[in-house]
Amino acid sequence: MIPGTPHEEILLLCGRLKKEGLCPVPHIAARTLNRQSLEELLSGFRDLGVCNALLLAGDTPVPAGEFSSAMDVLRWGQIKNYGFRQIDVVAHPEGSSWMKDPVHFLMQKLDWAKTEGVEMDIVTQVCFDMSKTVTLVQQLRSLGIQNTVRVGLPGPTKLDTLIKYAEVCGVGPSIQYLKEHANCGTTTEGEMGHDSESLLDQLEGHIRTLQEANPQMRDLDQGLQFKNIRVHLYSFGGFSTTAEWGKNMKN
Repeated sequence: MIPGTPHEEILLLCGRLKKEGLCPVPHIAARTLNRQSLEELLSGFRDLGVCNALLLAGDTPVPAGEFSSAMDVLRWGQIKNYGFRQIDVVAHPEGSSWMKDPVHFLMQKLDWAKTEGVEMDIVTQVCFDMSKTVTLVQQLRSLGIQNTVRVGLPGPTKLDTLIKYAEVCGVGPSIQYLKEHANCGTTTEGEMGHDSESLLDQLEGHIRTLQEANPQMRDLDQGLQFKNIRVHLYSFGGFSTTAEWGKNMKN
């Protein structure tokens, strides 16, 4: 979801995805909403039978209402009354300009989910340096956090489109990394862009290196550090293109 997208468009898309047998996971950006607009949006999701959402603060400099963070929405105490079975939250492999200690605030949300009996996965913000993502996962596991981590990856996308979306998402360090490694692959149309498969290879390579250095990490009985790792694809290059790429990767 792009910041500023009208709620009517979001609800229409969720309805379309439901009709096509898919599970929509709308993004709820706390800082863009006041209580009335949030209640209206959540009511729309409930009417459509949407039961999963990704809750984040958003990068709006001045909050539209009483919600300055995702945790403010959770503390509000009403979101779970709108039929959600799972509410995912965001983690920041490169840190955050809004928070001095993002992991501290992440743990607050996870504690809330445990207390309220709500399923909660952790979705990482777009990051093109997989070593930072792996380091974050290690940190979370060392703190006893075993929630599923969904590593945020962009689907096949033109380089200029990817940079534009990275700027919108506020991932400055990744923009620089991307520009320095701009020749890492091509899009499905054969144009210069970012090769999403190379990011998966990087992720797998970093994990394998750590496991070879620490054989006990391979022992499932001892609690694998990288157990419950999934992928979250950001469809910056278009939903159909991303879905087709993901299907081919799965096969």
